[in-house]
Formats: sequence, structure tokens, C-alpha cells
Amino acid sequence: MIFLDLDKEVQFLMEKSGCTEEQAYGYVDSVDAFYDSKGLIDSDADPETMEEHTEPYDGAPVIENDEMVAFIAERTGLDIELVEQLSMYELEYLESIGIAGEA
Repeated sequence: MIFLDLDKEVQFLMEKSGCTEEQAYGYVDSVDAFYDSKGLIDSDADPETMEEHTEPYDGAPVIENDEMVAFIAERTGLDIELVEQLSMYELEYLESIGIAGEA
């Protein structure tokens, strides 16, 4: 199982986008808040019993990036353009550590 190191993700986002640490943490926190608002985060889940999906599956949630970007921009006060850029770099980071990728 792959675990996400938020400090490394924030560092990656800062290096790629030139944003501040505060902006990067605000972005990452807001992504989690967005997923939580959609019922996609279970903070009480036991990693030992979680089902791992390596490919899309029936009923897999679909996240609209435009909706997420608008949510994050409103929540953080960041410009839409910066949020879109951070979203792109976050995907790049997640792909580099094997969490996301082409299906």
C-alpha cells in the first residue's frame, strides 16, 4: 500500500508552481475538504482492511475537476489559474509515486 506524505507533496507543489508553503498546504487541505464533502474520505478506515483498487471499478466516483477547482479557489482565496496549476502538478506528483496514472 502506498501512503501519501503531505509534506513531500507540498514541497513538490511549491517547487513546480512557485507558490508559497501556505498556499500549497491550503490547496492540499482544501482537496481533502472537497473529497470529504463528497463522502469520499473515511478518516476512521483501517488501512489493513481497506480494499485496494488498481483499476477503475463499477461505481467508482467521478470527480469533476472544474467543480473541485472552484471549491478550492473559493475556500482558499487562491486564483483559479493557480488552483488549476496546482491541480495539474498534484496529479503529476501522484503519478510519480504510483498513486495515480493511466488506466
